[in-house]
Amino acid sequence: MAHPALAICTAATLLIAASLSLAAQDPALSGEREAAEAELQGEDVLDKLRTVNARVELPPAEFAAGHVEPLEFGADRVSRTDNGFVIQLPSESPIPTPTVYDGRLYVSGGFSSEEYYCFDAQCGKLEWAVQLDDDGPSSATPFEDSILFSCESCTLFALDAKSGAMRWSHWLGDPLLSMPAVAGREVFAVYPATPDEDLPEDAVDGNIAPSHIVAAFDAATGKLRWRRWIDSDCMTTPVVAGDDLYLTSLTGTLYRFGRKDGAMRLAERVRATSAPVAVGERVYLGRRADDPGAAEVMECITAQDRATNALQYAAARHAAPYLDQAVQREAAFSQQAEEFEAPNAIGGGFGGSGGGFFSVPPDAAEGTQADGVSDESVAPAKQTAVPADEVLEEAAPFDALAVKQLQAADVIGLGNVSTLQAFHGSRPLSRDGRLFSCMGDRLVCLNADSGEVLWTVPLEGDLRQAGGHLATPPIAAGNHLLIATITGQLRLIDPSSGRTERTWDVGSPVRFPPVVDAGRIFVGTQDGKLVCIETGDAGLTGWSMPGGDPGHNNSVTKDANQP
Repeated sequence: MAHPALAICTAATLLIAASLSLAAQDPALSGEREAAEAELQGEDVLDKLRTVNARVELPPAEFAAGHVEPLEFGADRVSRTDNGFVIQLPSESPIPTPTVYDGRLYVSGGFSSEEYYCFDAQCGKLEWAVQLDDDGPSSATPFEDSILFSCESCTLFALDAKSGAMRWSHWLGDPLLSMPAVAGREVFAVYPATPDEDLPEDAVDGNIAPSHIVAAFDAATGKLRWRRWIDSDCMTTPVVAGDDLYLTSLTGTLYRFGRKDGAMRLAERVRATSAPVAVGERVYLGRRADDPGAAEVMECITAQDRATNALQYAAARHAAPYLDQAVQREAAFSQQAEEFEAPNAIGGGFGGSGGGFFSVPPDAAEGTQADGVSDESVAPAKQTAVPADEVLEEAAPFDALAVKQLQAADVIGLGNVSTLQAFHGSRPLSRDGRLFSCMGDRLVCLNADSGEVLWTVPLEGDLRQAGGHLATPPIAAGNHLLIATITGQLRLIDPSSGRTERTWDVGSPVRFPPVVDAGRIFVGTQDGKLVCIETGDAGLTGWSMPGGDPGHNNSVTKDANQP
């Protein structure tokens, strides 16, 4: 079965769409602008997803509990430096962004670990450490006197923030690739689920096959509030903006739900390349900007109207080898990921948890199909590298996870479980009417209203050799920006010009964004270190957790009615 490709813009029309302010002033350009916006506008699949949710039964809402036990941790793993401290965690694997909350520093033991830690944020002294029964813990999201996090395999945990004792936990499914978000009294998480194989022929409308669930739980008790089917895992994190819950799936679909009732208000295939940022009347995100099948992968930053979903502009379009799966498959980031994944019993490498990069052997026989898998289940937004549906039956065993990883690679270029969990992409930071984004090999500043590029600063490094982005998404650090580079450098940036004002050497590669609180910068490294830099400037503060707050909206100014 042929699957519809997502319509996207050509280079010329995208540049026209990016010039909203000019088009608004010149009526002669208005028709071209409208055509350009229509061409870039994604495929509206809201009715299809609503049909899926109406007809496809959800699995039982019964979740097994996880377990935690106290863990010994040697004080010799904490060492003072001239400007802070370094904690070497045992796993020596990638450390997600830490969280500072109520004077304590919470951090995962790393992708290859089954551990979670709490340290004193001022001196690095251990407060508590726990052994989990699942590996790959995410960053922590605080709620009252608890912290919540998910594990790649496969549990959502709520722990007492002071003692590490378990409040509640749900085994949701394998893998969990995003961190949870919290707003009000709810925690939002995305997990894999398999609908009945014997679906009626009309149970899945068009080319949407449900494979994951977005759910809201009571953050204090774990009680389920609502659940909805979606088409893939979540990119980075769900995002709370007022009464809305946004997320982008790894297949590039942008969703909006009612935060309190789960009402699905938007489902649009846009080939999204970042989690969204919703501020005021707009939602901002990275998107693929190349024609289907084009030789060169492109990316842009877009703004959409939150009320009408209409595209308002597409800006900063440029070549994006960091999203090209042919490049990323051979890059160091993907090659190193296999080393981190081995302790987690993840095989198959790029694009496969046991099935290899291709979900089926490339030389499999034609005219066949895997048992229990409809051809709709392998339909991403764009599917240039996925083997034809006819060759699926010879795959033994068929690897549904590998299909989803391959679909993700087709949009964002990455296909390993660990790199998908680490992916933040070109997600913009919203502050003071501007957007700031690390777009692969450059730091870019845009006017948030018009999309005009105000400045661009190149970043050093070889995108094709290293893989991924050369620096993390920028965070707000007082009146400045802060980024971390894959070469292990922290850079304090002047937001008005992009000029680097101060630098600190971490000593190890970094892929996850740092946080900053009360003059201290905290960052996790790719080789299992948690590093604290005491800057001596108390004004560097205000970004103590991923996304800036428990809702992870990546905005300095909260959205109206933000919980």
